[in-house]
Amino acid sequence: MWRRSWVIRAPAAGVRVLIDRELYVPRSWTGDRDRCEASGIAEDVAFATKPELARKLVGRAVELGLPFAWFAADGAHGGNGTLRRWLADHAISYVVAVACDHRVPAGAGTTIRVTLPAGWRDGEGATVVRSDEAASAPASS
Repeated sequence: MWRRSWVIRAPAAGVRVLIDRELYVPRSWTGDRDRCEASGIAEDVAFATKPELARKLVGRAVELGLPFAWFAADGAHGGNGTLRRWLADHAISYVVAVACDHRVPAGAGTTIRVTLPAGWRDGEGATVVRSDEAASAPASS
């Protein structure tokens, strides 16, 4: 059986506290109600993508008025435009990983420069710097 829980943790006096969770159940499981029943998965649990589960968790935190400064996620979530738009629509600051060929709208007069560390290899990450300075090189289109 393969299940993964998604959690929201909040710092409290330097301690991480679990405040919510969601269970990821693959489509192959949600389509097999006997399997779900044998595993104790409720009948009303439907398939949801990982970005949908993240949106559900963050949405509940917003509804409850839980204070948080920003949302962070890996590429499985960052590549999901619907999740990013939802975060932006709700004025939630976010930092997410995206694929190397993902186009990022920088806005008029704004450039984006990606700085790769010496010896960088694909999958190790990079530093992205947003700049509003006119002296910066324009982003490629």
